[in-house]
Amino acid sequence: MCAWVYEAAPRLRAHLIRHGRRVESGVWPAAGKEEGTESDGAVRR
Repeated sequence: MCAWVYEAAPRLRAHLIRHGRRVESGVWPAAGKEEGTESDGAVRR
């Protein structure tokens, strides 16, 4: 996982802890609405 997620979004961090890796699929599309799905997806890989 990317460290920026924990620093940029405490809410996502709590969500990740709750749902584990499964949440990754939901986090990026949601964040994509604000920053851009393609950019985040590329950085993630």
